[in-house]
Amino acid sequence: MVGQVAFGGRISDFLDSRCVSTIMGIILQNNLFEPRHQMCPRNANYVAPPFELNHSQTIEYIKKSFPDVELPSLFGLHENAELSYQKSESDSIVQYVQQMLPSDQGSAGLTVQQLDQKVLQQLNEIIAQLPKKLKADEITIPFNIKLADGSEMPSPYASVLRQECQRYNKLLGKISQFTALAVQGLAIMSNELEQVYKGILSNTLPQVIKSASYP
Repeated sequence: MVGQVAFGGRISDFLDSRCVSTIMGIILQNNLFEPRHQMCPRNANYVAPPFELNHSQTIEYIKKSFPDVELPSLFGLHENAELSYQKSESDSIVQYVQQMLPSDQGSAGLTVQQLDQKVLQQLNEIIAQLPKKLKADEITIPFNIKLADGSEMPSPYASVLRQECQRYNKLLGKISQFTALAVQGLAIMSNELEQVYKGILSNTLPQVIKSASYP
């Protein structure tokens, strides 16, 4: 019944209701009324308060005994889910701070031509440091996998390594494409080139490059 109650921001559609009903089905069971019942099997912090406590004592027990922040194990998730969430939040905060900074930070007093020259100089430095593309077709793994019948087969790591090389070459190609066009002046200012321009000035990774990078 708890999972069927709809209220804005929390339970607003069928999927929310199904999720809450599933969680409540795990928590709200007959053994909930047993003394010192552990409500979360994977976490010993969530123990039901003693029955003899009154309302104020129960509230105080919850404040002192339960964690201030709900742990992932309470929702049946792995502990690494908390790390992923914190990383995502940290990345968002850093991104917001960078967006609040002036786009010409460190370039105060420079004219447009001087800013362009600064960007071109950094682009040339990037081009000079770019490694050559990997030759994925020439990659081999110097050992085979032995099968149960004694025969051998080529290592599957070779295929994985070739795929990684292809992804790496794709990233290098994307970087080379935009840096070369910008330096040579062979393309008009597009949204993607503007991202590269602003990214160099603000020392951030442009989305057009990030989309081709590793996830």
